[in-house]
Amino acid sequence: MSLDAAIREAVMGFGITTENIAEIVAKWRQCGTEIGGLSYQAADLSLAGSRSAPALRDAGNAAHGCARSVSTNLSGLADALQAFNARTVESDRAAAAALAALRLQS
Repeated sequence: MSLDAAIREAVMGFGITTENIAEIVAKWRQCGTEIGGLSYQAADLSLAGSRSAPALRDAGNAAHGCARSVSTNLSGLADALQAFNARTVESDRAAAAALAALRLQS
């Protein structure tokens, strides 16, 4: 069995592949971009003496800030998961090589 085949077999035993992780990363990035791009601008609500218009603007500003935060968090999570995936693949490759070396010694 080749080293790559051994790594694939080991990873498959855990139930998630590097491709699955890449799909999650891509989806988190896409959602982060979409959420960050949402518009919360209220129409011109300049109604003299109205307390509702400023409240609606304030609510839109708060929603925009929240969306920006969620977008930033999703992007950060995607970055972290991508880095984790890269380290895991390298670690698995090194572990498989060490196990293969032990197998050759026996």
